[in-house]
Formats: sequence, structure tokens, C-alpha cells
Amino acid sequence: MNKTFEEVWDDILDVAKSRTTISTLSRKKENKIVDFSNSHITVESMETLSPRKLLKGAFEHIWDRLTQSKTLTLKELQDEPKVWKQGAIIFAFFDRLDYVDAVQYPLLTLRLKERGV
Repeated sequence: MNKTFEEVWDDILDVAKSRTTISTLSRKKENKIVDFSNSHITVESMETLSPRKLLKGAFEHIWDRLTQSKTLTLKELQDEPKVWKQGAIIFAFFDRLDYVDAVQYPLLTLRLKERGV
């Protein structure tokens, strides 16, 4: 993978800038994108109306894990509570990137695409 995390983060912020909402991949829970900066993205669940701040560090942690193994399931993060709780919506942001793909069966999995990296 040739992209640094800072380049990936810029791409993720572009996703946040270009959309007003983003939905989780498995349950299709819609979240309104209410704020973003160089340190975080804040989303608000359309169901509960509760805001959640997704820290840049959580995205970086998932990116690091993904680049090490080329695939990462959401279940692999369950022993990391801070990342696990936000994993579904963070996976949705990664899925919007040209160089990452998500598969939902049998487990929600991110994988790096061979092209575009």
C-alpha cells in the first residue's frame, strides 16, 4: 500500500465533505454527518439523534490493521471497545474509498483492492 494514513484521512474527509449522511453497511443505520475537522468526524444517528465523535485515531488504528493483513473483519475489533463501538460506521467511511471494499458475508469485512492503491 503506497498511501500514508494522512492521505487516507484526507480521502475520508473528502467523503465527509461530499455527503450529508452515511449508513452502516450491515444494518443500514443512517447517520447524519454533522461536523468534521482534521481530528474527528461527528455523526448523529438518525434513529437515536445521539451524536458520536469518531476520532482520527480510531480510523488510523483500523487502517493500520487493514494494511497489515489486507483484510479486517469488524469482529476482529471486538476486544478493543473504543474502536469496536464505532467500527460499523467507520467501516462505512472506508467502504466509500476507491481502494477499499467491504463484503458483508459471512462477516462484515474490509479488504484492500488490488487496483487503485
